[in-house]
Amino acid sequence: MRQQRQPAGEAGCLPAKSAVPAELYRRLYAATLQPDFWVRILSLLAPLFGCEKAMAAGFDRNHPCSAMAEMIGFSPASTALLLDRDLREDRIWQATLRLPAGRVSRTFDLVPAAPQRRGQLYTRIAVPEGLGHFIHVVLESGPDVFTGLGFLRGGDGGGFTDAEVALLEALTPHLQAAAALAKRVMLGDAARREALQSFDVAGQAIAVLDRSGYALHVNAAATRILGQGAGVTLRQGRFLFDSLAAQTDFERALHRIVAATADTEARLVPSQLRVPRQDAGRQLVLSMVPLARAADHAVFPIGAGCLVLLFDVGAEQELPQPHLQRIYGLTPAEMRVCLAIHRSTSVEEAAASLCLSTHTVRSHLKRIFSKFGVQNQSQLLHRLADSLHMVTPGDGARHTS
Repeated sequence: MRQQRQPAGEAGCLPAKSAVPAELYRRLYAATLQPDFWVRILSLLAPLFGCEKAMAAGFDRNHPCSAMAEMIGFSPASTALLLDRDLREDRIWQATLRLPAGRVSRTFDLVPAAPQRRGQLYTRIAVPEGLGHFIHVVLESGPDVFTGLGFLRGGDGGGFTDAEVALLEALTPHLQAAAALAKRVMLGDAARREALQSFDVAGQAIAVLDRSGYALHVNAAATRILGQGAGVTLRQGRFLFDSLAAQTDFERALHRIVAATADTEARLVPSQLRVPRQDAGRQLVLSMVPLARAADHAVFPIGAGCLVLLFDVGAEQELPQPHLQRIYGLTPAEMRVCLAIHRSTSVEEAAASLCLSTHTVRSHLKRIFSKFGVQNQSQLLHRLADSLHMVTPGDGARHTS
């Protein structure tokens, strides 16, 4: 199956260096429940990387004719060319087929720089389309199957940066969860359990409720949030809020959600409920999604009527140390200085917390500035704050370099 769509402008999508809002993750999971979920996901993510063109491709290694390709942004001429061609003719895709699941790569990681050495299919499509740079993630790579996503932009847009690679790595477990959910549509109970575990891999907190509001499934991430005194708890399988007004809003939203049917598209819009936390600046956001379509019933437990996605907005996050050390080549001592500066913002306080002299800390900072490509401490703090969005929280998330 091959489809061609032009990307619609997605409101709320941010540049790669900006924070990724929780709403994007909610929309990503919601897209997997639609028949054209890959096109929706490509349209949602492409603007994050400054791209208008993107492609999702899947291969059955034993049956090459059983291939899937979904594209956005390509011209009709390029689409027509791809209809009768095996994507594996392209040397970039040939290189990606050898990579393990979770691997993020850029063009020059995969193929020679010279266009004439990239194959005929690349030349016939990339040149007319004005493409110069490609970033790709392998979602699934096994003895029999392969699935990957690629985002493409013109040569004038510049190559993909380390920060954009880190962003795609952070999104990878969520994309793998989405792929697993879609793949298991119309399968049995064992596959339903495995599909729900995909949320755990991505670190996303969820609860699945029946039509009366009773919890059929609550994963570990949701259990942790609900056990922190977040203004709402789960007692005897039901959501109980500290605020009577919040309890009323929740029950009204649940009533609207479970009244939705697959034939009433206008009523399938998710509802959001915001619950203030005791900590200043923090909120617990509950995004309530109707489960009324056949695809929903195939993935979620029998009797499910509502999916609740929980987002702890404003929660304090730790710097992604493994990512920072790998991307910027930080030594353990430099990483400790980064952590101390991020927590205290003062050289003196950082030195005291590390039991070092200010001279030693400043010496480390000079090398750290050079590795981050910044000129001063303020710029470093901004870069460290941006890095909080490199990785997705969750014990099960894996990042493969």
